[in-house]
Amino acid sequence: MVQMLGLQSYNFSKLHRKIFLLLMYSPHECWSLCLHSLGLCTLIGQRWCIKQTTTIKQQVNKKMWRRTILLFIHVYALPLGASAHDTWLLPMKFRVKPEERVTLSLTSGMAFPANEYAIQPERVARASMTLSDEKTILSQYVQTQRSLELSVMPPHVGVATISIEIYPRTITLQPNSVRAYLKEIGGPDSLQAVWRNVTASDITKRWRERYTKYAKTFLFVGVESLYCRDSSWKTPCGMMLEILPETHPGKLRAGMVLPVRVVFQGQPLVHFPIGCLNEGERHGRLVRTDAEGRAQFCLRRAGRYLLRGTLLQKAQSSDIDWESYFTTLTVQVRR
Repeated sequence: MVQMLGLQSYNFSKLHRKIFLLLMYSPHECWSLCLHSLGLCTLIGQRWCIKQTTTIKQQVNKKMWRRTILLFIHVYALPLGASAHDTWLLPMKFRVKPEERVTLSLTSGMAFPANEYAIQPERVARASMTLSDEKTILSQYVQTQRSLELSVMPPHVGVATISIEIYPRTITLQPNSVRAYLKEIGGPDSLQAVWRNVTASDITKRWRERYTKYAKTFLFVGVESLYCRDSSWKTPCGMMLEILPETHPGKLRAGMVLPVRVVFQGQPLVHFPIGCLNEGERHGRLVRTDAEGRAQFCLRRAGRYLLRGTLLQKAQSSDIDWESYFTTLTVQVRR
């Protein structure tokens, strides 16, 4: 990767290389926070400028300096690692007592379920908790280094559905980024074929995309025999793109099959790629929905699971080429 970018003569220390790679593969929306959380301002001000000024001046000419600066400014347009697009909502624990306060973390990252990069509070378009058809708007957030935290206190027994929508953001991708991106989300074969041999010098091809993100999870309040009577988890939250479980999410056990339905604007999505990732897995499984928008996953092990999907559509406006919608759902599977 370093050679591809023309930085092979750069004298990277171990620390610098780690930070460089983190920036290369960080999610788009976490760029500014990534700088803060990694302490790059301190690093650049103290270690980079003071200790390595002489070395860098000797090895990097003026042209290389410009290339290095552009690299960091446009890092969001470079290839992303597996799951880099994922933004998920995860509670500290899935089962709580009535009126027990619990914290949920909203994060983007590459290693579910680890918190990696926080979503900035101003990027949250709406957040809510629905419990037995009673909807509560969530507006208080606490930003930490690696996540945006929400605190809720479900008042009574039932299934609480927590959902979040993130404001749209526009990005521009280079051809190599487009290829990796389409492969990751299970993009149409025809579209992947178009971009397979496109080079950066091909000015006839461009990728400007506006994406919106949605995340959802569940809390189970009270004892199982009581919260299982609540069927409100079946009701869509109003997200543009949503994954709906078709078996009670509070009764999932290792070895069971989890059937789901995927809807876009309330209508089933046919032949839509949806992924399932167990905590600790690097890649997970990707399947496509059937003619009714349904798919199913075998829950082989206990633990937390991330279900995810990305809908990509040709844009109708002239300022962008593509419109996309990302959605995730987290569940817990017991032994």
